[in-house]
Amino acid sequence: MGYYFNKVINNISFDEAIDKARKELIKEDFDIVSEIDFKKTFKEKINKDYPEYIVLGACNTELANEAVHAEKLLGLMLPCNILVKRIDENSIEIAIVDPKASLALFENKEVEKIAETLQEKLVKVINHL
Repeated sequence: MGYYFNKVINNISFDEAIDKARKELIKEDFDIVSEIDFKKTFKEKINKDYPEYIVLGACNTELANEAVHAEKLLGLMLPCNILVKRIDENSIEIAIVDPKASLALFENKEVEKIAETLQEKLVKVINHL
């Protein structure tokens, strides 16, 4: 599966795709704790036009708490990132980093169990988009 899960959604507006992703994340007990709008930021900071491309930072607080207690520097890998990007006029891709792949770096059995739970939740999000 690689390091992410993704789905392409057709015939939906960019804002609708973001709303849909947010709603599915909330259903799986994630809060959106950050949002990075690359199109806006690149235009403001370096005057470059960029297609619609937003990264949502999502956090399941209970699982994050367990993970940070199991591995003190795990906060370096938080939050889970969800990318919403325009592919073309009719298509938007939503991709989510695979927590099992990213958290495997810690080689910690407790973290591995938490990553499996996170993976299950995030796969549900992708499948329901």
